Amino acid sequence: MKRGHGMMKRLVAIWTQAFAATMPLMADTWTDPDTGYTWTYQINGDAVEIYKGSYSAAIFPSPENSVTIPSSLGGKPVTSIGYHAFYNCSGLMNVTIPTNVMEIKNYAFEGCSGLTIMTIPDGVMSIGSYAFSGCSGLASITLPFVGSRRGNSGVSDSLFGYIFGPDSYVGGTETYQKFKPILVS
Repeated sequence: MKRGHGMMKRLVAIWTQAFAATMPLMADTWTDPDTGYTWTYQINGDAVEIYKGSYSAAIFPSPENSVTIPSSLGGKPVTSIGYHAFYNCSGLMNVTIPTNVMEIKNYAFEGCSGLTIMTIPDGVMSIGSYAFSGCSGLASITLPFVGSRRGNSGVSDSLFGYIFGPDSYVGGTETYQKFKPILVS
């Protein structure tokens, strides 16, 4: 009986660890007193990700014209722009990304049809697929690398069109003709 009880405790502990690893982090909010925008973010250790949830922008109200992402929230540096962080912010024309951001996740700017100019800082190490899907007004983009991540040598995720979504780079040159980067280093 005692041996079975110990096994049950171990199974419960393993299940609890696995469940905790899949639980979302608690979201916090901060309202910029200058702009009135409320940012939703998650703290993970010593870093912050701007994130609210799937198909839900992390900024409210939906920004018009230009917005500057805060360099820190909750006393920690913003290092990641999460999934759908600017989802359908169609009035957004320009975004200033702080230099401490290292990751832009999938779909981060999906549906930002008013976005015309984008500059990705040199510190960004990865950009997710579809990060700029639906950004039909994008006239120029400055990138520190091409594809999904710095030093990438893969096939499909090493192409320029990867950040616009796989449908946009089938055939190789369609995306390049539509979106001409002003800097690729």
